[in-house]
Amino acid sequence: MRVFVGVQYSPSLYIGRFIIRNLLGQQPDWVSAIPKRFAWSIGIILTGTVTLLFWSGNNGLTSQLICLVCVLFTWMESTLGYCAGCHIYKLLKLEPERCQGDSCSRIL
Repeated sequence: MRVFVGVQYSPSLYIGRFIIRNLLGQQPDWVSAIPKRFAWSIGIILTGTVTLLFWSGNNGLTSQLICLVCVLFTWMESTLGYCAGCHIYKLLKLEPERCQGDSCSRIL
């Protein structure tokens, strides 16, 4: 949803802001959304490709590998705190971004 309509309409933004400010008593640490938007776009492209392959009846190794890459990227983000899409963005863009913690400089 954030990729298409922007972060200002995201329910998770309001929920996260409420939790940080009211329940934890901290100020939000605002970071650049550009690398994350790039990573989300990669996820949309991967899932869209798998969906098209599925609808066309091509449920072979190609769609399974694309799905595996998507699951692996999601697992690395949630478990290790490593955003592969953000790292790819950094490699392509060569522009520093304000990232949470040291996640922009983190390399596996």
